[in-house]
Amino acid sequence: MLYAAKSGKVQRSLDLGGTWTDAGSMTVAGDAELTGSEAGAPRLWAVLNEAGAQKLYRSDDAGGSWTYLTTLTDYWDCLGASITNADLFCYGGVELWKTTNGGTSFAKQNGWGDYYGNPAAKLHADMMGVDVYPDGGGERWYVNTHGGTYESTDGLATVSNLSLYGLNVSQYYTTHTSTANPVHVVAGAQDQGYQWTDDLPAADGLLPFDQIIS
Repeated sequence: MLYAAKSGKVQRSLDLGGTWTDAGSMTVAGDAELTGSEAGAPRLWAVLNEAGAQKLYRSDDAGGSWTYLTTLTDYWDCLGASITNADLFCYGGVELWKTTNGGTSFAKQNGWGDYYGNPAAKLHADMMGVDVYPDGGGERWYVNTHGGTYESTDGLATVSNLSLYGLNVSQYYTTHTSTANPVHVVAGAQDQGYQWTDDLPAADGLLPFDQIIS
């Protein structure tokens, strides 16, 4: 079953998008972001652009009716909802915000500055997307940031950085290699600062850079 927001309506498809029927109405017909959880009836979440304000709504009856929750101030079109727990939902901007009580309250996953003291277990700044996939009887979360992709197997209670080894992620503006020592390489990276290495490539050909300055 698919759901879509269009022209102030919530539409539902039972044939993988071949045909659509109206499932409910929204408060505005402007820009909307929609995500849903198979848990619930199902439960849907929507962010509507109302006169320039990003307002979060929840539907407990598959889009038939909507409840206003809060106005978002740190939001970059990034939403994620649990497959198994209807009350677990998140949205992201510079930082990731999550609720475990159906939107009654939200907590920050971690401050963006926390990353630099613990890059293995703290999210980098700037949320680009959240994906949730079935995993046996549970689910697996992936949070995509400007500093790489993180995985969570406990409903965002903790996250693990997948981009530290083997999946190294950087957008480089420039690099410089020493003429005196060809294994000494420095680089300037978007959101991951000034980096350098003095090591030979590993067996897989990758260079292990260290971030010196954010």
